[in-house]
Amino acid sequence: MINTIKSLLGNSKLSKIQPFDFSMLEIPQIISFFLHCFIQEKKEYLLVVETRQLAEDFYQILNSQENASPVRLYTGHDHKLYSSILSSEGLLQQRLQILYTLFLQKKNGQQPFPLITTLEDLFLLTPPVSFFEEHYHPIHVEDILSPQDLISLLQRYGYIQAPIVDSPGNYCLKGEILDFYAHEGPVRLSYFDEIIESIYLIDEENNKTIKNSPLSLIHPLPSSQVFAHRQSNFASTFRNRLPSSASQQRFFQQWRQQTLSNLESGILFPQYPLFAPLFFQQNETLLSFWDEKTPLLLAFSDDLKTEEENFYAKLKEERLSYLDSPERLQNPVYLPAPENLFLENWPKALESFRGFKLKKSSAGATPSALPLFSYLSEFFLKRNIASKNQKQD
Repeated sequence: MINTIKSLLGNSKLSKIQPFDFSMLEIPQIISFFLHCFIQEKKEYLLVVETRQLAEDFYQILNSQENASPVRLYTGHDHKLYSSILSSEGLLQQRLQILYTLFLQKKNGQQPFPLITTLEDLFLLTPPVSFFEEHYHPIHVEDILSPQDLISLLQRYGYIQAPIVDSPGNYCLKGEILDFYAHEGPVRLSYFDEIIESIYLIDEENNKTIKNSPLSLIHPLPSSQVFAHRQSNFASTFRNRLPSSASQQRFFQQWRQQTLSNLESGILFPQYPLFAPLFFQQNETLLSFWDEKTPLLLAFSDDLKTEEENFYAKLKEERLSYLDSPERLQNPVYLPAPENLFLENWPKALESFRGFKLKKSSAGATPSALPLFSYLSEFFLKRNIASKNQKQD
């Protein structure tokens, strides 16, 4: 059975998501399957699980394995959406970085890296691919691009000046040396007049040039602050997409007017990471950046339509509860409706992708992903301990 799955996953003619009952397999067979996918063959898969905890656990498990391909975790919002809790700017930046990497790999005809996410985050609305195409500007050694011209480009990407470059979105100019945080990491450019003479990575711990790591090509990375650039259309798009219902009450009218005024002045509001989809006329999802020929592994128990219905029902209930709560009056901020944050019609979005999905067993029981990952966690833990003991001996 496992060999059949392996051959199907490697079969380019597999044209859709195939349901598969993992309950027919013994745990060692399931472990063999995941070992094959992520470690032995070092294939590029998108693993979609039910909960954030499962995604994080499996991310830790796979990245702890020797000789495994580096696996990344794609994380959406880490809090209850309809509350006064602020969405993380750092997580927004991480999502932009992963999407930009996938964009570059697809543009260059490369296979994507192994990725883990949740069903909810898979359908979180993102900037469209065209946004990254518009912010695609490769920089080579010996390019004629003056420091001031490059700084203008970086500012359009949302970069801000800082004493040192220690996080995405920062740049620092000192004489003929320009540092900024590129897609490849923090880099240092040395100039001769207006010619880029050399590019090196920077050690983030001591801010020193890593002399043994010269680079010939780098890519400025759009920052999460890009929506504040005053010469862009983001403010006007946000104004047009912000529903008029936000101004029905005096408190919300004041919030709306102040928010839009600040955006026109290049100032973002505290909750802006949650509102990121509203800065674009059209949105896409992680799937738009994923190679359709690269298989998906969907590890959740209900059918996709049921998962979507339950998810939206829960969000709508939470939103109504928040609108009627005292917390809302203390925090008079409009919060977008679920359909402004997440894609609708999940089954249709997966029609062109191939892979496998955990399904209900023929006996009618619903196998849970939780025992599966518990067994995997225990197996990998014992495997690592044994490997370390062998090295010590």
